[in-house]
Amino acid sequence: MTTERYQIAVVLHALDILDLLAQSREPLGAAEVASRLNMPRNAAFRLLVTLGARGYVHQDEETRKYRLGFQLLRLGNAVQESRDIARLARPLLTSLRNHYEETVNLALLEGNQVLYIERIESPRSLRTSTATGTRAALHATSLGKAILAFSTAEQVHAWLGDGPLPAVTEHTVTARTKLMAHLEAIRKRGYALDLEESVIGVCCIGAPVFDAHDRPFAALSLSGPAHRMRAYLAQGDIARDVLSSAKELSRLLGSAACPLYLIPE
Repeated sequence: MTTERYQIAVVLHALDILDLLAQSREPLGAAEVASRLNMPRNAAFRLLVTLGARGYVHQDEETRKYRLGFQLLRLGNAVQESRDIARLARPLLTSLRNHYEETVNLALLEGNQVLYIERIESPRSLRTSTATGTRAALHATSLGKAILAFSTAEQVHAWLGDGPLPAVTEHTVTARTKLMAHLEAIRKRGYALDLEESVIGVCCIGAPVFDAHDRPFAALSLSGPAHRMRAYLAQGDIARDVLSSAKELSRLLGSAACPLYLIPE
């Protein structure tokens, strides 16, 4: 399917500028950018100012010429970090998948959502499947709630805002007081549950992953059809295994004070 009709011209022009600056060995002025990209000088200048305001380009105060900004380095580091996390997590995720034969997910916190970056699918014909690159609500997933529970009150408020929480399914927790009680329970036991709150017929158990600064920035989860997952949850071992995997991944990422000490003996 062609996507040209959905593309936004001004965004394409901004990306053209970034590509041009990346290819140029020397900083470029607005007139040079406009000439090389065959666009009006005023348009090039306005785009450069906008990109500069967000740190994607930097203008030298003396020459008034532009080069790439450090914001792009931050984005590049974020992409590399997600690849490193997925690489480190894959053996742990695979082990969980092999033991329970259910789908295992790894997601990063992105804004007020979780972003799925890795998935090891169940070998069973009846299984859950969430494509990598998919985003989901923090309050409706075990992944998101695991991150929320170990975040500061200020962060939780910033991500969830003041308005009503949307219901993804009829089981989604939308009342803030009830959600806060859920987060307190998650902090005490270390893991979060999604009992058909994101997808009807699917249950998940998730635990947070901490970075080298001991901040919850990701989570991993085990998900499957509700009847199978409820049976696993009743047995109790699944919580220990998910927590152990999350704790080990946190350790590999440099977390020295991972608070997942509540794994039952």
